Amino acid sequence: MEPALPPQPGSGGGPKGSGWIVGFVTSLVLPLAILVVVHEMLGIHLKDSQGLQIFLFFAWVTASHAMLTLFRVKKTGAMAQGTLLLAITVIATAYLYFAEVFTHFLYEDPAIVQGFFDAAALPQGVFYGITVVTLLLMGLAWVIAYKQRHGSGSRPLELRTGLYLLVMNGFYVDGIGMRLHGALKRAVRGLDRSGIIGTVVVAAAALGLASTSMTESLSFSGGVPLLLAAGLALPLFPLHGVYVSVVTRVPGAGGVLAAVLLPLVGVAVLASAVPEVPAGLLPAIQVLALAGALFGSLKALVQTRTQGVLAYGGLAAYSSSWWHIASAGRVTASALLFAASVALALGGLLLAWGYVRERHGDLGIQQLGGLFQGMPALSVCMMLLVMAAVGLPPYGLFFGYLGMLTAAPEAVSLSSAVVFFAWFASSWYLFRLMQRLLFGPARADLCYEDLSSGETTALVAVIGALVLLGAVPHGWADSIVAQLASALGGAQ
Repeated sequence: MEPALPPQPGSGGGPKGSGWIVGFVTSLVLPLAILVVVHEMLGIHLKDSQGLQIFLFFAWVTASHAMLTLFRVKKTGAMAQGTLLLAITVIATAYLYFAEVFTHFLYEDPAIVQGFFDAAALPQGVFYGITVVTLLLMGLAWVIAYKQRHGSGSRPLELRTGLYLLVMNGFYVDGIGMRLHGALKRAVRGLDRSGIIGTVVVAAAALGLASTSMTESLSFSGGVPLLLAAGLALPLFPLHGVYVSVVTRVPGAGGVLAAVLLPLVGVAVLASAVPEVPAGLLPAIQVLALAGALFGSLKALVQTRTQGVLAYGGLAAYSSSWWHIASAGRVTASALLFAASVALALGGLLLAWGYVRERHGDLGIQQLGGLFQGMPALSVCMMLLVMAAVGLPPYGLFFGYLGMLTAAPEAVSLSSAVVFFAWFASSWYLFRLMQRLLFGPARADLCYEDLSSGETTALVAVIGALVLLGAVPHGWADSIVAQLASALGGAQ
């Protein structure tokens, strides 16, 4: 964090000379020592993963900044600094202890947790390079602050002000992102109107299908109807028309219920169908899944209706589950958890949007805004559902998505890059949708009536179910998958 602009020299604010240096060093060393000791006391070895090192680094930066700020404040005694050090100790101990307990509850096998850390790790050189550069920038910032405080700074005021504004505005990342989003949206909208997107994706999918090993699949005929039924229910490109129509055209609770149940039925059918699919056909299914992830992501970006965003976003998400299932050759616990979480999250958002439609009609995304001020209960529920839909913890979608990615045969490949793109795109358009509806300009001609107690209870129940899915041990999900496959296999 950039230090606050210091007072002018001679103002008497803060210690000087060697006392300032001693306070600076102490503020850096003591919080770091506390955090390292707490980790070791709890048996958390920092060398095991970059994730733990990142937590240590940012906790240390935050605590050190608070200590140095206290030291610089006039008339701050040792009691206040000691209290802050004690608070750092208690908070770090409690947070790390309960994080370890919850992690062990979710995954009893430490190898699974380590696999998650390894999958998210950067190359060592890149990781430590970023860390060193950040440390150097922090040190430089405090040296400049010290020189300015004691009248030895020589930088022009305009340069200092410019750097301060640059940092305070987050290097204008948001502004750059908005411009890129606008340019991409205009380009995709033009391609979509011309039909180029669909043509290119279909051509790429056909080329991929033709290049896969299809010799074994030529004799596969008995399970084709079952596989097609699964592709219609759990949308697989180019069989996604049924799912998109249900989400965008079926009104009321019936549409929401169908949008939730269809994918779950598709997963249940797949649990029985996929083991019977010849190995030569699985790469072809992966190609279709990746084509669907791209097609759904791009189509969702240019939708002007909330239902359209959710429909094509669902296609992109379920395509990722198809990709994983085809790669694994079976419906895994991660795929079941992911698909169930996507169905609930999108179903909850459709339900919330249905409440808005009942009050204001079927308005486009650009025709409605300001819901947060007029409908706070709806807005809070919608924000939580969007967080679940983009895969943030502690919701079930996060754990299902991580499980699918860590099970990929290659850590980084073209197919996994497409899946990452689909996730990034969904995060982008869902957050933009939330921003426009909840925080956009309100309309004076609309009466913003908040949710009733029954409507709020329904959305809270969906959110609670998504949290519970995140706490379900993987053994339960594996057992459900096995029972589904056995039941459907016996029915055949």
